[in-house]
Amino acid sequence: RLPGTGRYERRNVLRRTARSAYAQLVLDPDTARRLAARYYDGGEIAADDALAAIDGYLIEWAQRSRQRIAASGSEAFVPPSPTELLFMDDELLTPIVRLVQNPPHELADALAGLARAARGVGYELILYTYRVTGERFLILRASDAPAPAGVVARHGGTFIFRLGASRPLLLEVPYPVTDLYTFEAGARLLELLQARALLVAGASRYANADLSSDVARPHNPRSLFQLAHQVVVREGRGEIVTLQLRGFVAATPGGPDVVLSSGKPVRHEEQLGARLAELDEAFRQLRLVPRWYDGSVETLRFAGVRGPQWRFSEAIAPGTFVVCWLSREVRDRLRGHGFDPDPFLPELPPLGIPTERGNLVLQLVDELERWRARDAVATAGAVNPPAGGRAAAAVIEEIERYLHSGNVVHLAQALDDARRSGGSLRQLHDVSSARSYLLFRPAPNAVDAIFVANLYPRLPEDLDLVRTDRRLDAELTRFVREGLRTLRIRHPQTREGNR
Repeated sequence: RLPGTGRYERRNVLRRTARSAYAQLVLDPDTARRLAARYYDGGEIAADDALAAIDGYLIEWAQRSRQRIAASGSEAFVPPSPTELLFMDDELLTPIVRLVQNPPHELADALAGLARAARGVGYELILYTYRVTGERFLILRASDAPAPAGVVARHGGTFIFRLGASRPLLLEVPYPVTDLYTFEAGARLLELLQARALLVAGASRYANADLSSDVARPHNPRSLFQLAHQVVVREGRGEIVTLQLRGFVAATPGGPDVVLSSGKPVRHEEQLGARLAELDEAFRQLRLVPRWYDGSVETLRFAGVRGPQWRFSEAIAPGTFVVCWLSREVRDRLRGHGFDPDPFLPELPPLGIPTERGNLVLQLVDELERWRARDAVATAGAVNPPAGGRAAAAVIEEIERYLHSGNVVHLAQALDDARRSGGSLRQLHDVSSARSYLLFRPAPNAVDAIFVANLYPRLPEDLDLVRTDRRLDAELTRFVREGLRTLRIRHPQTREGNR
């Protein structure tokens, strides 16, 4: 039966008293919300181009975004109404989460409507592309532009979503003010752990006197932070593991720096299960050895509060919600401004090997461009087989021996061989991956191989590439992203057997 034809509609006073034609427009809820989104005035989606080339952008952006967070005692946090939560769910968060899992080819067209809807409620949608790795993120945050009439700043939070392939891991920062540097730690872990999303609360837990700003409080299920958690977990179909970041100060020196808790005591590794065991291994690959809450007196304070995020995750996929307690020292290190700027990276013996910070992929790309320019001006057939191949092979052989044995004698010999050949051997702290490498470059006038050794590899895989390979740029990115063991880029006329 069509709407407006029932017996009650026949008693409609407006219909009966209208002096001219009378009509009704009936919209279902989904259509009404879409129409409201299209009503909001907006332009093209914003692109953070000015920051796209900055290494470690998420860390720097997180530090600058602190001013957006409502301070303690500010009374600035405004709980959302049920209508607002419905709109944010249907028109923004759910479409974004589904889009990032399967990005369409025409991404700009798909994001245009989302950007207009976000602007209508005082938010903005930023498309960010990391130029080095090609990774893309969608950032939903409060807008700096003047809000539309009737829209007030509510400090609902900032939400970062990775476009494309990712680990089914959700990072959450419920207390970015009182748990100092957890925002920055979350941004760094988003990169290192290849997590799917990062959710950050928009206010201090003590922003409001009635504690309505505490998004992890068991009695506060009505928040945009909680809604974002529900959408990501719900759309993950039970595969998402939530890692909620908290901070603590070590009670005694020498205690654990990272404590993980799923709310249930874990006394043996077999109790973790496949997904939590994978999470444990991911931390160990970062040289962060976690201790799990095991019910002992030492770990009792890390059991965790069963807040609204825990309750929802337990209802969808029990055992997938984990509280990650980070010591002050680890938070300092993750944000990159602690006592040691790269504390997770291995230190080399004091042999005089120069150390530098930079972007490994960009440095290799620049080196290859210089090689290609030199080849372009060379006369066809005039390029002789690479000179000094044996010297380079000796350096590489000593580096590989050092990696396998840890014997500093081999490293010292590699340094001497590199200097005698006119090349250079350096330790490079890569700012994009937070890993440390040994980088051997041949002499400037040579066309020898470049050799890179990962000092803490994630996978025992070696890449041997020719610099004319069309897949070279993609393979360089894969080497850094997957944490492979060694990389050799050789001249086309260098025989593989010279290794």
